[in-house]
Amino acid sequence: ANYLLSEEAQTYFAESTFEYPLLAGVPTAEGLPALADLESPDIDLSSLSDLEGTLTLLADVGLV
Repeated sequence: ANYLLSEEAQTYFAESTFEYPLLAGVPTAEGLPALADLESPDIDLSSLSDLEGTLTLLADVGLV
């Protein structure tokens, strides 16, 4: 885990996989918007409590 949070690893992830770095001082990849500029999705979190519906969908596609 320490390596994943190192400057070397965070730079790799930022440049190669376009992830937002967790380490201060590691710049984001060119073209990525600032995290503060991203909008949260408008979802009803109470719908996540429908476990039975989720299990039905997973069964319908053969994953469970």
